[in-house]
Amino acid sequence: MTVPYHIFFTKNVLKDGSSKVGGMVGKTLAYNPKTGKDFRDDSGDYTHYDLTKAQQYLDEGLKELNKSSIDIEILYGSDESPEDTVAEYLQGALSKLKGLKVTNRATTRQGRIASQDAGQYDIALQHWGPDYADPTTYLNLGLSDNSNNRGKWNNAAFDEVMHLAQVETDASKRWDELLKAEKIMMEDYAFIPLFQRGAATLQRTNKPGLVYKMAVGSPYTYTYIKIK
Repeated sequence: MTVPYHIFFTKNVLKDGSSKVGGMVGKTLAYNPKTGKDFRDDSGDYTHYDLTKAQQYLDEGLKELNKSSIDIEILYGSDESPEDTVAEYLQGALSKLKGLKVTNRATTRQGRIASQDAGQYDIALQHWGPDYADPTTYLNLGLSDNSNNRGKWNNAAFDEVMHLAQVETDASKRWDELLKAEKIMMEDYAFIPLFQRGAATLQRTNKPGLVYKMAVGSPYTYTYIKIK
């Protein structure tokens, strides 16, 4: 049985509590105002990898370019852990495609940002931590006028839906608009989510009442902790 790349990577390479993420918006961040369902479950899974299809599309692209192979470079900040590990893993995974040569370019976080802003990169690794518990903390990155949209992705339909969500007063309608916005973003491959970062922790089983939050806010919530 072949273990999917995202499960192998998070479980066997990172081994820090990170997990697969199915889209731009992370899990345990926001919930449907009517049903209570996690946004990630409502929106669905957009991240799949099929090596056979990837090779097929690459072959078609090479034929169109009249080339037998192409080179791509992965840009990352060596001071942005665990991007060095991610870059090495991606280099190995993508190099399995015939006709594709992959190299890595390490720099600092500021160097990575400068290269992205100047458009001097092929693929860049970057991470984003949510500032508040709403899908827009991720989706806003795709707006054409967002300074963190370093890939300069521009989609008028996405901008329009996001604008509607900004002014929508009906919580359920707004939720549906945000689902539609993520669908546009993911189908356009504006960003390619790799994993949702986690953290490895140890907690004694006889200390109930300690709640660990994965997404936003303080890492821990102290309620009534019983010491036995």
